[in-house]
Amino acid sequence: MEVVNPQAAGIDLGSRSHWVAVGQSEPDVREYGVFNQDLFAMADWLKEKGIKKFKTAKHFASWLRLAPNNKVSGGKLLSSKVPKGSNRLKIALRNAANAIGNLK
Repeated sequence: MEVVNPQAAGIDLGSRSHWVAVGQSEPDVREYGVFNQDLFAMADWLKEKGIKKFKTAKHFASWLRLAPNNKVSGGKLLSSKVPKGSNRLKIALRNAANAIGNLK
């Protein structure tokens, strides 16, 4: 399989461990724990591999599952539900937005 974007990483966040892939060979896939020191180690490794950021803000919002999954047929919007799934950052951002919205 050809590499489409060499500066992109695949990240699978779990409740007990996180898996990160920056390529398709075995040394390019690593497992990290869920604690702060593990996340800092993951960030350092990604920086080492040349991974700097998401391609666009839309990609980041989609990865967080904050962007709606618009289903369109014949130019008509059929559904715009936000995909199921959650992570800690998504919850923190939603809580912050709700708190700001509740300020008077």
